[in-house]
Amino acid sequence: DTCNLACKHCYLEDQRETNPLNFEEWKSTFYSLFGNLQPQVVAFAGKEIFTKRDSVQVFSEALAIRDELQKDERGTDIGIITNGTLVHSYRQVLENPSIDWVDISIDGPREIHDEIRGRNAYSKLERNLGWLSESLQDRLWIIPTICNVNANSLATVIEELNSQYRIRNFSLGMYRNRPTVPDNVSVSAHDVKTFLESLEEINVSTPTNVVFGYDTYTSPKGDEFSHYIGV
Repeated sequence: DTCNLACKHCYLEDQRETNPLNFEEWKSTFYSLFGNLQPQVVAFAGKEIFTKRDSVQVFSEALAIRDELQKDERGTDIGIITNGTLVHSYRQVLENPSIDWVDISIDGPREIHDEIRGRNAYSKLERNLGWLSESLQDRLWIIPTICNVNANSLATVIEELNSQYRIRNFSLGMYRNRPTVPDNVSVSAHDVKTFLESLEEINVSTPTNVVFGYDTYTSPKGDEFSHYIGV
């Protein structure tokens, strides 16, 4: 429930958990979750999980319990979502081969990423991309949020990260308006169309996956929006 950044498009409310689980309660939950329920995917997210050592400890314990209970046949993938700025302090944790995927939030080239997420945010995550890519390889994903600030630059980001760090997986979602925060980066149908058209000119050095998450029920313009971008 804490974060070291203040992103313009953050969808999480400014609130704190008043009665969080303690470590033993988390362990009990994991034994039930991975032993009985066995969901296909469990994602650890924050705000930013790496702002708290206790949160990282809980994540590591989840991996250990999943591996213990599902050692013969893994039924649950476990991944983590992070802004990438603090992970150098937990390199050993993230190099654990039991992690199924790691999502890093990057919203544009340096200037645009910093405009959205705060001064020097890009430099702080950039120092970690080399070892993350080398260690995780195809388990590493970059997850931009398309908004009116970055729609025409995300294809360039994909090219650059593929070329410099051989990152091959990108999953993009759309910014969604909320009544609780200022609507200062609202995405339009034209913005998304600009991004999709830019993919036609993209040049990557290795086979690359680009996943675009689109939901007609929660998109800015519903059916009109999906018709405009050709979905």
